[in-house]
Amino acid sequence: MADISHYGPAAGDAASSPLYRALCVRSGNVIALGMQKSASVNCAGMALFRVFQGNVEVLGFRPPLGVYFSLHSPKWNNLLVIEGRPGNEETQAPFGPTNASLLQIMEPNLPAEAVNEDEEIAVDKLAMQLVDDFPIVLVLRAIPVTYGNVTSFYENTRPERPSAVLPGFKMIISKHNQNMLSELTAGFDYTSAAPPDADPSHHDWKSPERVLAELVVVDSVKTLNFTEPWQATVDRLEKSLVDENPQKIVVCGGKGVGKSTFCRYLVNRLLSKFGTVAFLDTDLGQNGWIKSMGHDLLCNVIQETNPDHVVQLLAATKNKQFVVPTEGRWRIHAVPPWDPLQNLQVLSEKNRVDSDIYRAYARLTPFAASFDHVDVAFAGSSVAPSQLLFSLNASVVGLCINPDYKAIESEPREGPPRIVLQPVHAPCLGVGIIRAVDAAKRQLFVVSPLPLSILKRINLLVRSSMPLDSILLSAQEPAQAPYVVTDVVASDGTGSAVMQSRNNLKRKRDGK
Repeated sequence: MADISHYGPAAGDAASSPLYRALCVRSGNVIALGMQKSASVNCAGMALFRVFQGNVEVLGFRPPLGVYFSLHSPKWNNLLVIEGRPGNEETQAPFGPTNASLLQIMEPNLPAEAVNEDEEIAVDKLAMQLVDDFPIVLVLRAIPVTYGNVTSFYENTRPERPSAVLPGFKMIISKHNQNMLSELTAGFDYTSAAPPDADPSHHDWKSPERVLAELVVVDSVKTLNFTEPWQATVDRLEKSLVDENPQKIVVCGGKGVGKSTFCRYLVNRLLSKFGTVAFLDTDLGQNGWIKSMGHDLLCNVIQETNPDHVVQLLAATKNKQFVVPTEGRWRIHAVPPWDPLQNLQVLSEKNRVDSDIYRAYARLTPFAASFDHVDVAFAGSSVAPSQLLFSLNASVVGLCINPDYKAIESEPREGPPRIVLQPVHAPCLGVGIIRAVDAAKRQLFVVSPLPLSILKRINLLVRSSMPLDSILLSAQEPAQAPYVVTDVVASDGTGSAVMQSRNNLKRKRDGK
């Protein structure tokens, strides 16, 4: 889809025209972003966005002018990309009452305070300042944090910094394009304090360079990409539906071949051409079940639906290959798998660990969590309650929100935290390090870069099986490790490590 080279200078643009320019309203929750047609935005986090001028594409979908759409692109997943496209350079779409009604219909769970009409009028005025120099102008608005979207909220893994514009959303630029960021922001220091005569809680005093510097983050980037066979297949399907409407399409494939991503891309492309697209998932809970009864069910689904097209996403391994029925009227589109070599560059970039993270964790102030306010679960084998505190100390934990959490209403308890034995499907907001355990005051001291407003929501700590010492040894540069309180038997050489199964070893059966 988008190549990170799009963040470089755009060929054919005027030398005096920057690639991006950003302006913000007083609250900092809404910004106007101008960009060139050849530019793209690697999105991390969550935000509402609407197109004020120009034409863009997101995962195959081309949003109409003036209509807000929600964008959720968690930084731990492949990022969505807003790509510039030609068209609508001479048309502006200010926000109006009709747009507000559409937003309420499309986002019924959005809080009422999420959209402020006064801010919309203010940001439209800012957007008009960009229309002459930038063919594409976007308006992005922050989304309030709720339980349902908190996992998409973007937070820096760094010590506390001044409040930035558009909380919860960032533009990601790869590390080898870091020089380009300095050119766009003129080397602006976004950590500097506000002028003496400015209100620190307001953001309208910030220059465009400052706003852009707060909006952009330099980090390893991995975006959603689509191969030429994928795009060619969708092009053929789209052309077929335009010529003869309506039609039915079945998408099938083994596990991990990209069925969900392909369907999202296909549906978005079709929504740009048709008003309504019906999508039905018949593989719930059994992703890629194509063997034995699963293959029989797949063949029955194809025969009963009698589609016009069958898209078969092939896999690179033989155990994920299967045969599609050919006796019907449908046309089969066999899409070849990804080339494994395409992922090497992404993996090499993704695995570069930033050495500043170790220093950042060492400088963080731990927060105290009472034994009565958090439960403990284990990613793997559990331990006896008498050994719980020893196992938690100096460990890496996942910070989660358990929707089924029940507060302890009885008299003050004694002993360790409550252990959750049954598997819990709880959203994980981040990771932390248990720096110390105070058994007398019944408190855990956890180091985490998450803000205090989010840490207050944590009610479940999931202890990982990842040892802390191996993480520190993986640092590329020397860094001072945070102190930890230890009084446990080392697992190496003592036989006290968690038992692990060796399913990768081939064993002979008795009598053979």
